[in-house]
Amino acid sequence: MCPLGVDILIGDAKCTYKPRGGIFRRTCGADPIGQCVYCGEAFCGDHGVLEPNYYEVCRRERCSAKYQALDDHQEWIKRHHHDNLAGYCAADECEEPSDIPCERCGLRFCQPHVKVTSVTVVELLGGESVRSQLLCPHCVSRRKLWD
Repeated sequence: MCPLGVDILIGDAKCTYKPRGGIFRRTCGADPIGQCVYCGEAFCGDHGVLEPNYYEVCRRERCSAKYQALDDHQEWIKRHHHDNLAGYCAADECEEPSDIPCERCGLRFCQPHVKVTSVTVVELLGGESVRSQLLCPHCVSRRKLWD
């Protein structure tokens, strides 16, 4: 059940995980325990993890990479947050005053450590749009996996 009390796995859903290494391999087909927050596919206990706060992730390579990248990113933010509290740029080894927030991570940076970047934004009601955002180097490097 999702937090709103609605069962998001509809009908006769089965685990859709398919092992790598062959076009003709079948999907797992076991009863699912969750639905991946990244790809939306159902997964069983062998092919995904249930985390606190309804955070469910399958073991597909791309989804696992996003999950690990999120953990790494949150740790990076924690390590650099103290620089921002002291009024300094959050970029590694930069001691310039910070004055511009990154529109992804929310940390503040000096002018040389943010740049205007075109990003594709998925709209809540469907569709996509391209927008310009001020991003730090760390968030720019994560775009290939996340956008």
